[in-house]
Amino acid sequence: MNGARVCTRRGILAGASALAATPVFAQVTAWQRPGVVVPGTVIQALEGIEFGPDGTLYGTSVHAQAVYRIDVTTGAVGVEVPSPSGESDDVAVGPAATPADGVLAWTAQTTGEVRIRKRGGPVEVILPNAPRVNPIAFNRQGRLFTAQSGAGDNELWELDVTGVRPPKIVKRGMRLNGFGFGSDGRLYAPHFGTSRLVAIDIDSGDHAVIADDVGSPGAAKVDGNGNVISADYKTGEIWKTDPDANTSRIVARVREPVDNLAIASDGTVYLSNVADSAIYALNAETGVWRTVVPGWFTVPLGMATATLEGRAMLLVADPFGFRYVDPVTGEVFRPHWANNRGASSSVAMAGNKIAYAYGPSGRVRILDRATDTLTADVTDIKSPRGLAMAGNMLVLTAR
Repeated sequence: MNGARVCTRRGILAGASALAATPVFAQVTAWQRPGVVVPGTVIQALEGIEFGPDGTLYGTSVHAQAVYRIDVTTGAVGVEVPSPSGESDDVAVGPAATPADGVLAWTAQTTGEVRIRKRGGPVEVILPNAPRVNPIAFNRQGRLFTAQSGAGDNELWELDVTGVRPPKIVKRGMRLNGFGFGSDGRLYAPHFGTSRLVAIDIDSGDHAVIADDVGSPGAAKVDGNGNVISADYKTGEIWKTDPDANTSRIVARVREPVDNLAIASDGTVYLSNVADSAIYALNAETGVWRTVVPGWFTVPLGMATATLEGRAMLLVADPFGFRYVDPVTGEVFRPHWANNRGASSSVAMAGNKIAYAYGPSGRVRILDRATDTLTADVTDIKSPRGLAMAGNMLVLTAR
């Protein structure tokens, strides 16, 4: 068995003899008891996050089809809503003393549904047939709002969790993401795909641009002082905007890509890194941040042998971009997100060329590591599965 390495659903294993060896992929003639090289990730591709009234942080995952429950003090993670009902891109928790008290709501983006679970009740679908449904939030009165992002007219909806009133379209034509309410009752959101933040009147649908040139914001929430905290999902830069003074500044930069954020009652900003399946806690006053829940992968998939700065490595495919793993130390190295967005389920390497493919999208790409540019981008291959590089690239497809 050459380089006895086994990829599990969440972690990476290696043969015991390989662990004890120098970083050279030696011939292993007999299988030995495996040891862990990279421990499993407790969360898979964490996306939306939001606090409940009791201080519990809830997180979502489309990949794991689960809503998670996270203790930010200990870092302990549990599953609140399991697969398949828990498929979720964003989550909201109904405020106490409102008709939505005890209601957990989330967006099943792939299925195109908004689902809720009332305290002690079953999972219900309150908005079906909503492709690309994404952000979701309750206001202080328990009114629930969600939006379709990147689908059709990009509608902003109001939903009634009591079932008395039918779903209502509030606004069309503005692509929104990770949003939250301010104390003034307006909905604050990134105008996704632009550098702008907007504030929306949920009764009239009118909006005002409160900030421009704040990077590529993917999420925005309002802190206790009325400042809007937003995250540039591409760079990991965290911005603070004062809507009254019309000023914005960067307060920190964390490991990118940042999918969403939530603000605790003490003002701590929690951030979800979707590619690494990690959660960070940020003091927005000092810019100091720490890891609450560590992570390394979304789902480690295909592997190949590779080199990085002269070191023998594993090149590991992942739906949120390939990365390198040192088979001896277990260190994981992920290239910068802006240059590593290509989802991959299989990878291969020859010289300075990396080929990677993702079956669900039918895309195969070749990256020149020396220039960090794509030299090939093929999109018409049906279900690419395996890759091999030896001068020319061989693509194996499943039909």
